[in-house]
Amino acid sequence: DGIVDKVFHDDGVSAKTANREGLQAMLDYCKKNYKSVDFIIVYKVDRLTRNVNDYSSILVLLNKLNIKLISVTEAIDETPAGQFIGNVMAANAQFDNQIRGERTKDCMQTKLEKGYWQWKAPIGYTNTRTRAGEKFVAPDSKRAEHLAWIFDEFSKGIFTLEEVRVAVNKRGLRTEQGNEISPQLISKIIRNVFYTGRMVSKGKEYKGLHEPLVSME
Repeated sequence: DGIVDKVFHDDGVSAKTANREGLQAMLDYCKKNYKSVDFIIVYKVDRLTRNVNDYSSILVLLNKLNIKLISVTEAIDETPAGQFIGNVMAANAQFDNQIRGERTKDCMQTKLEKGYWQWKAPIGYTNTRTRAGEKFVAPDSKRAEHLAWIFDEFSKGIFTLEEVRVAVNKRGLRTEQGNEISPQLISKIIRNVFYTGRMVSKGKEYKGLHEPLVSME
């Protein structure tokens, strides 16, 4: 019989990384209070970690502190068989995590090839969804006109990019955070082919389904 000394949890954070607030707080607590802590109890090994190396590191630390790890749903213990089961559970969790990651990459690649942008839309566009539920980007009614104006003015060859930046800020263009357009941001804007209807991911270019704000010319 024993008393639950403290409860730690990481709500909404994947166990694929050990850099989690709840996990690190628990390990720090064990280091400071190892004389009064006998067991760490988890529901499943994959709730503790989904990485074999992290699992081994955690076990080494707990062993040094003379603290035993208990899984409510799995027969892990200090016996060779128990250690084997623990390693298998950790490896299985890591494998499952990697497979999910590959499926996500494949899905995103397929959608890119179809013309759908899967990440945060650049300024001038907004993230939305089609009627079928596909992630999509559409011109931002508050900012799209300003973005087209930037390209039109700069393409005249009369004004420097800094002059265009100052002018567009006077026109009232602001970021989602309410900030003025910085030199770094306008430089990024003027080089972004996304505004011409194209998309670039990992050095490869795709034709997007989103509405261009400027022509290729």
